[in-house]
Amino acid sequence: MKKRTLRAAAMMMTAAMCAGMLAGCGGGKAETAAPTPAPAAGGETTQAAAGDTAAADTGAAGGEGRIQVSFWEGLKGSHLENIEKIVNDYNNSQDKVWVTVSYQGDYNETAAQAQTALAAGNQPNLCQLEVSRIKPFFNTGKVLDLKPFAEKDGLDLGSFYEGLMSFSYDESGALASLPFNRSTYIMYYNKDMFKEVGLDPEAPPTTWAELKDAATKLSIDGKRWGFSIPADGMFLESLVFQCGGTSLNEDGTDIGFNNEAGIEAIDFLKGMMNDGLMKTPAGEDYTSFDSCRNDFIGGTVGIIYSSSGDINYLTESTEFELGVAMLPANTEQGVGSGGANIVMFDGFSDEENAATWDFVKYLCDPEVAGKFASLTGYLPTSPAAAESTAFKEIIAKNPAYQVPCDMLNYVKERPYHPYYTEYYYDVLNDAISQILLDPSYTGEVAVKDISNRAKLLLNQ
Repeated sequence: MKKRTLRAAAMMMTAAMCAGMLAGCGGGKAETAAPTPAPAAGGETTQAAAGDTAAADTGAAGGEGRIQVSFWEGLKGSHLENIEKIVNDYNNSQDKVWVTVSYQGDYNETAAQAQTALAAGNQPNLCQLEVSRIKPFFNTGKVLDLKPFAEKDGLDLGSFYEGLMSFSYDESGALASLPFNRSTYIMYYNKDMFKEVGLDPEAPPTTWAELKDAATKLSIDGKRWGFSIPADGMFLESLVFQCGGTSLNEDGTDIGFNNEAGIEAIDFLKGMMNDGLMKTPAGEDYTSFDSCRNDFIGGTVGIIYSSSGDINYLTESTEFELGVAMLPANTEQGVGSGGANIVMFDGFSDEENAATWDFVKYLCDPEVAGKFASLTGYLPTSPAAAESTAFKEIIAKNPAYQVPCDMLNYVKERPYHPYYTEYYYDVLNDAISQILLDPSYTGEVAVKDISNRAKLLLNQ
């Protein structure tokens, strides 16, 4: 098959791509780091410890005589173990291809490693990239268009959940990536704590008003808080969606919530903070997810919003009865989708690309995708995966796994913009941190400030 690489509008790659190029050459072959123990998992958004880069035990030196495929990923702990299981199943299912998976650090670090590797010419065959990190890779000329592979093998791209495909295509319509470990955001709550304060543990909040009422009853001044969220821009976007707003305006020149929708969303959080009902987690970005989960597990917070990829981890880590529900709605329901897609990099032979695609096709198989979802709490990537034997069995055992699937019906497409990655990390994430920490950063003040910062970035 003739290789077709993606071409997107010219845009500078981040400085990380050019800084500190990897020494040595690899002719497109990825180097595998020496194995080190993976720390305990905390879901998709855990911060890796310094120097914590490990090759999964999928036989880095194994598969003699097979075509070697390198797969870089950014999940650790139990999620890495479950990826290993899927990779081992694939390696044992055939005798032509051998996949080696290696942990490259958290999502940010994995993207930076991939950028540096592309610059040095020793990229992996396959890479897991957090969805908001994908677009800067489109213009490198090193991301393969997967559409010809899919068409040759009859993979129906319409079989995936539509809400999970918004980061799969570039502006030209080329298929840059496919959903892998995708998630949405859901609500976790402490059923034992609900019972303690007279709340019905089987009737979690479904509206903002009910959420505030529950948080009020759960809070104990200075000792326990009813509610907490990580300092992540996705939650700001989701609250804006629930007020009828959008992240960016139609032409991508400004935020879409420099209006009453944004003010209402931000002031709802500010009100919860000012009333002492909401705990600000320590840290920012991925570390704030860890802090938020730890506060919840430790019993200092009664309700949190977090990734659906945390279902398995929180089920195993909590000593109380865990409740899982959809996010409470405001004037309407809405949520963003997170997690990661997989991309195939160019720089390899047609034979190696065909081998990599064979593994990608395996990951897309409904039974395999359903098994991975059942092991982790990530979303099944297609309706067929949701009907797989493994996923139906886990729902029968733990109905909480159905909640993210229900939330999928309300996923709002995140904007396609060449500077969305920078907007998300440098504007939205900074804004949510300031909203949670600065009492003077009210809705009216915040939307103007966020708008001014966003316009400088979006209109370059």
